[in-house]
Amino acid sequence: MFVLRCGRPLLSLRALCGRQCYATASSDLPDQVMQLAQQKSYRAIQKLLSETAVPLPPNIVSEDADYNIWVYNMLLQHCVRQHDVDMVERLLKSMQDRDVKRDMITLMHCVDAYAQAAQLDSLESMLQEQESRGFELAPASYAKVVEAYVRSGRTADASGMLRAENAPWRTETAVALALANSAVVEALHTLELPDPAALLQSMFSAATTASEAQVGTAVRVLGAYRAMGAHPDFQGVGSVLANLQLRTSQDLDDAILLLEEALRANVVASRLPRSVVAEFLTKCQAFHGLTALEVTRIAACVQGHQGLHIDNIVLQLCIQVQAWDACGDSLANLLRNGVKPWLSNKTSLSKGLAAESHTDVSVLETFIARLKARDVALDSRFVISLLKGLIIRQNAKGFQVVMASADVEWHNVAQAVKGHRDQMLQILVDLRESGGPQAPVQLLKPLLQEWTRHGRVFHGFKEVAAQLRRSEGLDTNVYNWIIAAYIDVSSPEQAEAALQEMQEKPGVASDAYTLTLMKRLLKLK
Repeated sequence: MFVLRCGRPLLSLRALCGRQCYATASSDLPDQVMQLAQQKSYRAIQKLLSETAVPLPPNIVSEDADYNIWVYNMLLQHCVRQHDVDMVERLLKSMQDRDVKRDMITLMHCVDAYAQAAQLDSLESMLQEQESRGFELAPASYAKVVEAYVRSGRTADASGMLRAENAPWRTETAVALALANSAVVEALHTLELPDPAALLQSMFSAATTASEAQVGTAVRVLGAYRAMGAHPDFQGVGSVLANLQLRTSQDLDDAILLLEEALRANVVASRLPRSVVAEFLTKCQAFHGLTALEVTRIAACVQGHQGLHIDNIVLQLCIQVQAWDACGDSLANLLRNGVKPWLSNKTSLSKGLAAESHTDVSVLETFIARLKARDVALDSRFVISLLKGLIIRQNAKGFQVVMASADVEWHNVAQAVKGHRDQMLQILVDLRESGGPQAPVQLLKPLLQEWTRHGRVFHGFKEVAAQLRRSEGLDTNVYNWIIAAYIDVSSPEQAEAALQEMQEKPGVASDAYTLTLMKRLLKLK
């Protein structure tokens, strides 16, 4: 026996429902429910029941009839959520024994419970009672009844509910949405409907215009469309993206699939509002666990959409997940459309490629190949930033790839590596020892000049001079730099040897600066 604080004795749960009470997380839960019920703390009871693993039958009869039916309905709702049709029947028996009258909510929960369990006799009994009392089926209940008929093989009854001229799905969005979330979608081909596309379009429109986007539902409806060899009107795709809450990877995958289907149906991305696309991309950026494959699919759907802002966000996404192939496509798309990449994008991309190609130079090769395939020339500043990253990491292979593939302003590169002479020297040595192509004269000349203008010969001076000699890149200016460098470090013998080599070199003539250097050399000797 349970006793309330007021001292009123209560019947046991076994006596109420004819079976032992469910085990609960707390032994005093029945008492808590009854105390809250007397206080009519409905929300507190609802919270308590939602935290209970199983439904708890009522064990109190109040003088307030409205209160009694409310408690029963609350528990019936809980039983429906638990798919416990046996408990529903026990609660109905308890209501009958205590003369608690069923109301519209009671019947709705019973319809839902019997539809879920596909107990068609009990279901139809409830439907008849509901109709006789003038109650209409709730949207979710309507869908569950149709689904129950479908699952039980009674397709004629299911079709009858859907074919009716006054079928609620024709006018009520909530009904169409409930149907779209039921098994009716997958079984639509088994039903004899005169115009299944009309039902599908209602489902799709309901899913795409819901206050919180039902993107998974929309994709399910698309599957039914594909089975019919058709596609819906994709006007609602923008609404889906605007209302979408990315909580799981499935949400993201469904959204991307929806975009892909829209493109496949020749619904071009430009029909989507710019703000909607930008917001969707921002949601993707914030989504934890975004993969390179997903970004590649997103980029294919929206890049080239509306110029500078959208395309740069796409490139930013590609860089974020290190989708280097997609980065190449995205950058090519930007440049071909005359759009300037954001400086932050160029910096991040050059650093990322330099780091990635340190272990896998094919990443860089593929990236450049994708640009060349689209007849797109690399931005010179981007190339310089990329080369600087490669030089810092002493990535001779990556340096060679860029050197062979891009139109580079080499004098700017020489300026860019001022603080990284040791790394640049190591790359030059690696290039020479690998037997591959030597660094271009256009780079070696400014390097030599840069490395000899500070009053001393840097240890890379001889390497650069030797490479220039092999590259037939020695001209009057180069010889002058070499001679001046040796004079500056007080090496008259080497300066004189360089001067003699210059005088013997065909096609190389002295100039006024050479004469000045000769005078300095005489003084030094």
